[in-house]
Amino acid sequence: MTDDPTDYIILRGTHGFFKDERFIIDTGESVLIGRSSSCEVSLKRCERYLLTDPEDRKTSSGYQSVSREHLQLHFLSRTHITLQDLSSNGSFLDGQRFKKTVIKNLLEQPHEIQIGSSERLVIEWGAHSSDGLPRPPSSCNHPPFDEDGDTDATLPY
Repeated sequence: MTDDPTDYIILRGTHGFFKDERFIIDTGESVLIGRSSSCEVSLKRCERYLLTDPEDRKTSSGYQSVSREHLQLHFLSRTHITLQDLSSNGSFLDGQRFKKTVIKNLLEQPHEIQIGSSERLVIEWGAHSSDGLPRPPSSCNHPPFDEDGDTDATLPY
């Protein structure tokens, strides 16, 4: 299987302020993940963060354990996604702490990234179909559109 410039990965939030958020990263993109609003994937732009009382945000240990620029992700190809921890609080891939690591098997299985004490994202592979519409990740068994081509079908992610 060759790399396709229409491939993308999905970061799907499962815990913390990232919960229920989705971020699409295209082939060749590099993104910063952290609490700074200058990060492409920023806690400060998440709905749960925005709905939380500002005083509660300041005292949240989960939020405070995420560095302003916590993690750098480079999506180079289907078999080469580089993660580099930029924080002093640590980053984890599938429960294992790392400073720098490469994901080579995303087509085979999704992976969980944890930053700080409680922010978690699942990283999944995705691709656009020949008509340019997004295809669901390989772990999804449901079409993203109903029979009429509407996008109101329930998605599992």
